[in-house]
Amino acid sequence: MKILRGDKTAILHAAAKAEQAVKWLRQFDPALGSTLPSELKEAA
Repeated sequence: MKILRGDKTAILHAAAKAEQAVKWLRQFDPALGSTLPSELKEAA
């Protein structure tokens, strides 16, 4: 919470890094997308 209060863009950076991680993981297992919860599928 301290970081979020100090940097209003921190959540956007975290979301971008999470998206990069999902794309990287999908390189190894394209079926990964079908096992993600629907909330994460929508975000990806």
